[in-house]
Amino acid sequence: MKRALLLFLATALLSIARADVIISEFLANNNTGLTDEDGATSDWIELYNDGTLPVALGGWMLTDASGDSSKWIFPAVTLAPNGFLVVFASGKNRTNPAATLHTNFKLSANGGYLALVRQDGSFSTVFNPYAAQYPDKPYGIAQSVVTTTYVAANGALKYFVPANNALGTTWTARTGFNETGWTAATNGAGFETLVNGWLFKYFKGSSAINNLAQAEAVVASPPGQTAQTTTATFNFTNATSGGNYAGNINPPPLDTGDIDDFVVEGTGTVTIPTAGIWSFGVNSDDGNRIQIDLNNDGDFADANETQSDDVLAGPHDFIRQFSIPTAGDYKIRAV
Repeated sequence: MKRALLLFLATALLSIARADVIISEFLANNNTGLTDEDGATSDWIELYNDGTLPVALGGWMLTDASGDSSKWIFPAVTLAPNGFLVVFASGKNRTNPAATLHTNFKLSANGGYLALVRQDGSFSTVFNPYAAQYPDKPYGIAQSVVTTTYVAANGALKYFVPANNALGTTWTARTGFNETGWTAATNGAGFETLVNGWLFKYFKGSSAINNLAQAEAVVASPPGQTAQTTTATFNFTNATSGGNYAGNINPPPLDTGDIDDFVVEGTGTVTIPTAGIWSFGVNSDDGNRIQIDLNNDGDFADANETQSDDVLAGPHDFIRQFSIPTAGDYKIRAV
């Protein structure tokens, strides 16, 4: 497995916290957007800390009047690095630092003055004037966002499901860990709890299907089929006779009667309580295949994991026997 070592060069910077907080965005014509704790669509002002240090905003000021820089004063709140803070310009004048903040003035949708003032009276951000705003169209300062993807959605990976905790945390080492024997796969990967039942997909072929090879081609190639649907109900019928169990259903793409040239693929997990010879059955009027991942390696490639018949003999039961090596959960597939 290839690994990339990312080197970060750190440069010592003299950080002046007071210069880092700005008005990043504001809305003076809020009709259907953000609501405050009262459910009202009050105007709002968003602040952003663009620095590397937290900033104590107590004593900072917001104003909509060029002649009154201290019109509304912040309580003792702290804005974290790269953090945002929304203050509603509602006129409600709420300054509880543990609650939502509200200025004692509202913004004019027709345009006007807005400023963020530091404790010493210097200006951090000034809009003089800002233009009239369309409803629900905020105004702000453009920000560049750089995204670094460490694990891609379709990236290559290797995985291993251990039987015990013998590995400990050694596998988390950045370098030097030997992943020989781990299974190669494509992201995304994870784990899930088992769900009872089958996942069945139905495919209506766009041409004649006369054998299993053609059936598998329809399953594997979406252009080779004209309809597909999914259900967790495994007993269904498309002909005049029913299945072995009650509750027959017609697959939705095939519910107009007896239709030829369609394929059913069922996948699921079977729990085997003890090792030994186990029998599995499928009823079909044409060819069919049952596969069990006996090695739990993620595929059905081994010769003892697949049993098939290319038979056009009318509806009857096909019984397969598999030698299950150990008790446990196994992936199963039927076509």
